[in-house]
Amino acid sequence: MSEERDKLPLIFLTPLSDVLESAKRQIMKDSDIELYEINFKELKPEEFMKRVPGVIVSGSPQEAVAFLKIYDEVVKKSSSKMILITEEEAPPKAMKVIKNLRLADYVYGNVQPKTILYKIKLHLKALPVLDEEDLVKISRVTFHIWENSKLEIKDVGTKMPTEEEVRIRGVTQYLGVDRSTMKVGEAIDSQGRGNLEKDELQHFYDSNRRLTIELEDILDKFEADLSNKHLLVEADRKVDEIKNSCLDKGYNELGLFCDIMKTICYKLGFVKDDSFSTVVVGLLFNSAEFLKSELNQVRKGVGTSIRDNPNKSLFNRYHWLNQKFNSIEETKSDDPKNISLTELMEFLRI
Repeated sequence: MSEERDKLPLIFLTPLSDVLESAKRQIMKDSDIELYEINFKELKPEEFMKRVPGVIVSGSPQEAVAFLKIYDEVVKKSSSKMILITEEEAPPKAMKVIKNLRLADYVYGNVQPKTILYKIKLHLKALPVLDEEDLVKISRVTFHIWENSKLEIKDVGTKMPTEEEVRIRGVTQYLGVDRSTMKVGEAIDSQGRGNLEKDELQHFYDSNRRLTIELEDILDKFEADLSNKHLLVEADRKVDEIKNSCLDKGYNELGLFCDIMKTICYKLGFVKDDSFSTVVVGLLFNSAEFLKSELNQVRKGVGTSIRDNPNKSLFNRYHWLNQKFNSIEETKSDDPKNISLTELMEFLRI
C-alpha cells in the first residue's frame, strides 16, 4: 500500500451554490482536508487521477449528471464518493435520473454548513488507500473515457439526460462502442435484427455458429479434466471472437451476452470445488445453446430482444450463480473489468 496522504482530497465542482459557499468557509478551517475547486469542463483527467480516491461535491443535479457521464467508471473503480447538495429538492424528472447515479449522498434543503462538513468528513474518512498498481489499473480500464472526454464536455448543457440516455451511456462506455451504434428503446442494437445483406448475414451466422461449436468442444475437454484451467482461457478467447464479431455488426445485445459467458469463464478459473465447477460448466453449455438460438434468430431476420428468447429462464440461473460467486472468496479476485453478472444483465434490462 502507498503511504497515507497528509490531507484528504475533496473536490468542489464550480460554480458553487450559496450553501456550498457557506460550507466552504467551514472546510477551509480544517487542516486535514485539501480542497480543490474546479469547473469539471476544465478538469484534466491527470489532475483528477491525482485526487482519487476522493470525495466530489456538486451543488447542481445537471453538473453532477454531466460529471458522472464522463467519470462514473473512475468513481466506481477508485471507490471515490460523489455527493450532491442542493438548496431545494430536485424536480421529479431529475430525481429519476439522480436515483440511477452513483451518489454516495444526496442532501437538500436548509442544511447548516457544519452538518455538511460533518457528512463530507464521514465520507472522506471512509475512503480506501490505493497503491500504485490499483491506480494504474484504473487508468488503463478508463482510458477510452479520457480520449472522449473533450467531445462529451462540449455537448454538456443544462438539459438533464433521460434515464434511457444514462443507461445507453453506461453500455457504450462498457462495450467501448460508438454511441451511433446504439438506439434508445427496448433493444440496444442499432437497427434491430436482420439489417445485414443476405450473403453477409449468412457468413455472420456460419462463422459464429462454427465458433460456438468449437467453444462446446473446449468445454467438453474441460468437463473431462476440471484441473486444466488453461482450457477456460481458450474458451474465453473463443467467446471473445464471437463478441467482437457481434459488436462489429452492431449486435450489441449479443456482445453483452458474450461478456456474461466471459465473466463466468473468468470466475470459474478460481473455483476449487469440482462439484460446483461441474454445475457451472453445465451453465456454460446452456449459454452456448442460447447463443446458437440467438444466432439463428439473427439469420432469420427476427427483430426481437434477447430478453424474449424462449430459454430466458437461463437468466434466473445467472442471478443464482452471481450469488454463489459472491459467497466464494476465490472468485472475488480482481477481474480486469470488475463487473458482475447482475450488472451485465441490468445492461440488458433483465
